[in-house]
Amino acid sequence: MLTSRFEPHDADFCFASIHGLTDNERHNFATRWLLEWLKFQVGYLGARGVVVFDIDDTLMDNEGAPIDSVLRIYDLAKTLGLHRAIVTARPETIDNRQYTVESLKEIGVNHWESLYMMPESRDITTESVSSYKREARDDIETRHRIIANIGDMWHDLVQMPLHHSTRCLEQMSDDACCILFPPMSHGEVALKLVSRARERAHIKMMSQKSKGEVNKPHGDK
Repeated sequence: MLTSRFEPHDADFCFASIHGLTDNERHNFATRWLLEWLKFQVGYLGARGVVVFDIDDTLMDNEGAPIDSVLRIYDLAKTLGLHRAIVTARPETIDNRQYTVESLKEIGVNHWESLYMMPESRDITTESVSSYKREARDDIETRHRIIANIGDMWHDLVQMPLHHSTRCLEQMSDDACCILFPPMSHGEVALKLVSRARERAHIKMMSQKSKGEVNKPHGDK
């Protein structure tokens, strides 16, 4: 039996967290919801436009394996006649673009409308990545209406630093799973997936500790 549920937030925009027993349950609940929402938008409202995807921990995991639930959204968008655009913070180099394209095709992701990669000249900060991704979406919006935007990090979905209208997101953790219609956007629904970044950092730290690579704090016995 599924125990996942929406929990609305008191915000100036439509915003709800997804609660469940496990991360996988929350993730699957969120992606199933978006599948049905896209069918409704196209089938009943006649929506036309583009769905925007992040890559890492969205279309594929840290090992390069496909995240099947998100691939189903990608494939459904194609079936519904919606364009697919990919916006990643992976640095833009000739080799890296070739590697990224090959990696995407290996997991069955193809026929995208555009693939944006972050210029090497940009700083790798939350604010810089957020600004670059917003600029990419602004460019996409000149060609197609953005129907949905999917990513695992807050800076995939909203402008950083947070504006007063999105300040409520400061209380949200990186591993939150949410559906929101962020203000100061293009009117799209944003799907915030569970981020694995903190989990990977913890695993890395524990691995380093087991190998004696992490210095003990001063005075630690």
